[in-house]
Amino acid sequence: MSGDPARFLNAFAQALAAMALYRDGHPARERALDVAYQQIQDLQAETARPLFHLPRRRSGFRPAAVRELKAWDWGRRLAQAGIQRLDSRIR
Repeated sequence: MSGDPARFLNAFAQALAAMALYRDGHPARERALDVAYQQIQDLQAETARPLFHLPRRRSGFRPAAVRELKAWDWGRRLAQAGIQRLDSRIR
């Protein structure tokens, strides 16, 4: 499976939502985390260290914007929480 920045960011957002909704160990939470983890591994297979910038209006990936996520609400929400970028060092 190939790595797709938009697919990872959507899986990441779903994992964050599941973590807020379900207790630790809940199957829906575990499934969402597994999907997000698989997506970042797929992305890292193509880009060793993915880097995402999270401006308030549009999410970007090295430095081009991820056009599929123009209306992605999580970019704005994370930026408002003070998170301006996601940098992956998992291996």
